[in-house]
Amino acid sequence: MAKQIMGDFILARIKNVNVSKLVRYRYQDKGNLPRIEGIYLVGHSPEEIVYVGQTRNFRDRHRSHHRDQAFKEIEKTDGPLFIWCWPLPSDLKKTRIEGDTNLTHAENAFRILLDPEINDTPIAGSKPKIVSPEQKCKYNYNGSVYVSLNFLPEYSVDLLNGLVPAFHTTVKKLHHVQHAVRQKSPCFLISSLPIDFLQEPGMETYKKLLSPDPYWRRETTLYFLEYMFRSQGYTKTPEREDFDICIYGDLERSVVRRIYLNDLDDFKNFRQSYLTIGMTNCSDHIAIRNDS
Repeated sequence: MAKQIMGDFILARIKNVNVSKLVRYRYQDKGNLPRIEGIYLVGHSPEEIVYVGQTRNFRDRHRSHHRDQAFKEIEKTDGPLFIWCWPLPSDLKKTRIEGDTNLTHAENAFRILLDPEINDTPIAGSKPKIVSPEQKCKYNYNGSVYVSLNFLPEYSVDLLNGLVPAFHTTVKKLHHVQHAVRQKSPCFLISSLPIDFLQEPGMETYKKLLSPDPYWRRETTLYFLEYMFRSQGYTKTPEREDFDICIYGDLERSVVRRIYLNDLDDFKNFRQSYLTIGMTNCSDHIAIRNDS
């Protein structure tokens, strides 16, 4: 309980932090970082943060950062990176709750608020976590992978112009959308369906995917993969007040295939970690073959 209270307190405090007013350093000038503890933010702008980390010493941390190669690659493809430093306030330095320092609480708070791009992606040179719902095999795509959850009772699954796989997300996820389009990242659309809604008109195609085994009837919510596409572009849809960005795929590199997911190995863990309404980076859990 104390740990949760402290975490919520720091989150509320960090919500008031204006990143644009923090001291900023060019990534190539990381040797000039101060030797104090706090949270560092790496990104192109305050609105496009790609990484959040904690450290006891900003300068020492970036002498041999485990993401250094990734940062250099991002600079080559997407332009210069900067480091913003948030020194840990003196009143938070000595407090420790249930084993967690306030640096950890602060890092978690910044990650919640800024949704950094690569924190949860595989580290270059390390063996990525790989989960395949149909078969286990070797993969060689280690870029970003995104998933979006669609709540069927509220939104139907539409194809852009009746043909191209796409999904809507909020403008808050614009940095994800832009990064996905730059990388031509794989995107998956998953629909959630309350089991009671299965009896509504138009649900016949979902019913056909359920096995005769009545085990699925024990579920309260059913999940279905709708399609996968490689990101090609995005458009703004101001007529939809809640989801005003539409990201769409390359038609020739799209797979429209509905699959029932609840019974698949490790789906429960995947659902708990990544399935929230909107667009989420799930790169640390899924890797995709380059020929996908």
